[in-house]
Amino acid sequence: MLSGPWSEGEMLRTQTHSEITVKDRWAKDAFIIFMSVIHGRYSLVPRDIQFNTFLEIAKLADYYRCGEALDLAVERWIGYLDVPSAYDDSVVQWVFISLVFRLPKVFNKMTLLIFKHGTSAVTSTDLPISESALREYLMSLICSQDANVVQEESMNNETTYCKQQPM
Repeated sequence: MLSGPWSEGEMLRTQTHSEITVKDRWAKDAFIIFMSVIHGRYSLVPRDIQFNTFLEIAKLADYYRCGEALDLAVERWIGYLDVPSAYDDSVVQWVFISLVFRLPKVFNKMTLLIFKHGTSAVTSTDLPISESALREYLMSLICSQDANVVQEESMNNETTYCKQQPM
């Protein structure tokens, strides 16, 4: 997990241990829960969770690029959380959560609410929603909707698009 561009990983490569500083933008409780799931300390992982803590954990999973490692916990927590059925301020946050944890049903529901009820540009300055990640995820969802469509990458490996399969 720490083999990427993080300072903690660099410290681990050059020393026998690494110290992880909880950044001010991350809630301490969310970080402890996040690390407990990652390290299999399930007795420290709550069965249910508050939405704000869940959102903070999603930010951590996004930063460390390890949303899949939390799949079992996320599956449990989703059952205790109220996913909005009407447009409100949390819809964009749910879009972010659905991207981090690859939750296509939640993503579809939230984006439909935004398309139907959003009145202005959708922005969120406190969430790291990457435009390229959003585009990639949208295209993977579109491509997966039809068995006759395959996903291909362009020559520069940056753009993803769908193409009809040859018959």
